[in-house]
Amino acid sequence: MSRECSEPKKARNITCYNCQEEGHGSRDCTNPKKQRQGGPHRTNNNSSAADDWGSGGATTTAGNGGGAADDFDWGTGGDSSANANGGRSGGGGGGNECRRCHTEGHFAKDCPNNSGAGPNECRRCKKEGHKAADCTEEVLGEDGKPLPPPYRPTLVDENSDGLYDTTPTGINFSRYDKINVNVSGKLAPPPINAFSDVVKSALMTEAIEKCKYTKPTPVQKYAIPIIAAKRDLMACAQTGSGKTAAFILPILQNLLSMEELPSLYGQAVQEPLCVIISPTRELAIQIHTEAVKFAKGSIVKPCLIYGGTSSGYQLANISRGAHLLVATPGRLLDFVSKGKVSFANLKYLVLDEADRMIDQGFLPEVRRMVTHETMPDKTNRQTLMF
Repeated sequence: MSRECSEPKKARNITCYNCQEEGHGSRDCTNPKKQRQGGPHRTNNNSSAADDWGSGGATTTAGNGGGAADDFDWGTGGDSSANANGGRSGGGGGGNECRRCHTEGHFAKDCPNNSGAGPNECRRCKKEGHKAADCTEEVLGEDGKPLPPPYRPTLVDENSDGLYDTTPTGINFSRYDKINVNVSGKLAPPPINAFSDVVKSALMTEAIEKCKYTKPTPVQKYAIPIIAAKRDLMACAQTGSGKTAAFILPILQNLLSMEELPSLYGQAVQEPLCVIISPTRELAIQIHTEAVKFAKGSIVKPCLIYGGTSSGYQLANISRGAHLLVATPGRLLDFVSKGKVSFANLKYLVLDEADRMIDQGFLPEVRRMVTHETMPDKTNRQTLMF
């Protein structure tokens, strides 16, 4: 082949396509540029080929052949129509025609009839001289009142000195031990007497001490060993009895005990191992704060999403990894429908305040979650209701 030839290379005769002179290419031509009137129209008629820069769109036609044709859009070629030989003829549109207003003499970026935001026009206030990101003008809603800026909540700071500040126990806390607990189910695990019976992680043990949890409450005594044994659970207890820690502690302990905990950092689709669903954002924030307390310093990343906030801001947060995801039903389904969250790797599904979710009309949303195509079968996940 020529590229492997050891003989001196022959000089090529370069002909300029613009002025048809030899010795230079069209991009180096100093003569005035010829104006193109349309896209290339190439016809292959079995024996000859011709290039015709006409006013049609680009068309490759197999003449006399029976209809095979490839169309490309040079300029703003219009619709193509079949010709007599079975091929297609190019649509209208020239190389110097604006594809926005279909007049010649300028391009779309310079079109004076551009109804959208120009290259130096703000999309928000429609004024020139700045971009939307730098806009200081107030955006008015349909009622004529200024729209509030997107709400970006302040996430809990795991390095805050007040992270482990908790409400002190009351004087009657010791009476919790006298509360009767009814447990049903086959071969239920026995209750625990101390958190150390299940929690083996040094980080979690330190966090429990910082929270000043001295002994488990009745719901924690029975719920923690059941969850640690990978059993499904439906628990009912009064407010303030420690239900949140009852499921957070064993779930985190099981996640930290996994041989290979997947890294979810930077993944476009987050596949959390645990999803905790709450009916209100206030309760979701509370659960997330508890999860941050006990997961601090570990590789488990708790995340929080709920409605009424900037979805882009929350997507950026969960993109850093969401092993444990606390969410309200509406925002969770929104992210699932957009392909940002998947249940494919789910191990724990927790419904907190499940009775309130039913009372508030969230039952259809919960059904959509458990029947979603990425949701594991109930035999391959733990379902916990509190």
